[in-house]
Amino acid sequence: MLYGRELVGLPVFDMNKKQLGVVKGYSAETCGSMKSLTVTTQGLFTKDILISAQQIAAIGKKGIYLKDFEQKPAKAPKNAAGNSFVGQKVFDSSGRCLGDICDIMLENQQVYAFEISRGIYEDLCSGRQRVNFSELHPCEQGFIKN
Repeated sequence: MLYGRELVGLPVFDMNKKQLGVVKGYSAETCGSMKSLTVTTQGLFTKDILISAQQIAAIGKKGIYLKDFEQKPAKAPKNAAGNSFVGQKVFDSSGRCLGDICDIMLENQQVYAFEISRGIYEDLCSGRQRVNFSELHPCEQGFIKN
């Protein structure tokens, strides 16, 4: 298991174990599958590139390893460094806001849970809530918990 916040800053290696850069951000599909990583390349002329989830062989706490890096990666759009889902609201079935998504939990390139923040005071007093991804349904304002 890996938190989304742990992805940011991880080194990214090609299949020859040469470091390409570090993760700047990530995105996931609304179905929970990892979509892409925004990677800041190394070197004199750094740039942000998008790495699709299909190119990822393994994700671990020490780095991300790519399968095949033959194809030229797409240049990342300026807003691609965001972390999808973070900041979205979660509501219960009656419409009451449970809090904001502050992080995701990944297993095998799949989002399986969200960490929900109810504000700094509530987080300090009772901790953050964890909600399984399978219990949620997307809506216009964020997600609804069953």
